[in-house]
Amino acid sequence: MLQAKGVPATFFVVGQNAVRHPGLVQQERAAGAGIGNHTWDHQDLTTLSADQVRAELQLTSDVIANQTSTRPTLWRPPYGTFNDAVTQIASSLGLSMRLWDVNPEDYTVPGTDTIVSRVVNTVSPGAIILLHDGSPGDNEDRSQTVAALPVIIDTLRSVGYSFGALATTSGVAAANAPTGPDVPIGRE
Repeated sequence: MLQAKGVPATFFVVGQNAVRHPGLVQQERAAGAGIGNHTWDHQDLTTLSADQVRAELQLTSDVIANQTSTRPTLWRPPYGTFNDAVTQIASSLGLSMRLWDVNPEDYTVPGTDTIVSRVVNTVSPGAIILLHDGSPGDNEDRSQTVAALPVIIDTLRSVGYSFGALATTSGVAAANAPTGPDVPIGRE
């Protein structure tokens, strides 16, 4: 749907899912999508030891680099949870955190109209919209999210919005790309 509508995207991938579905990661990359790190198995990193956090991020970055020939520079913490220790480890691995501005909670399967409404009623210029294409178990139904996408895209375009992807491999963002909320080390 994103390709059909000419909308770039950034996919934050879970490492174990990338191992199970390398063709999807390669397809995303070939389509020009940004690929970011979303940890190995989607755990709350604030509950893990420093070594476990490092392994979650390092393993995933290694898999992405092996599958795409490009090392990710962005990561998104599962559930949006992080602390000083987690952000410092991520930073030491060359990863910069990106969160989101709009979360329609599509993972709760609230209905297509609700997903659309939650996005179009809360979006603002430069916003990062969080949508889900899978889950840690990789068996979730995302048909509502897929059905909401063309309505969200068409509605936002009709009121003057354009779309961009996050820069995931260099410090320079593409034209019209939102940079998203940078979270400095030390912020909780």
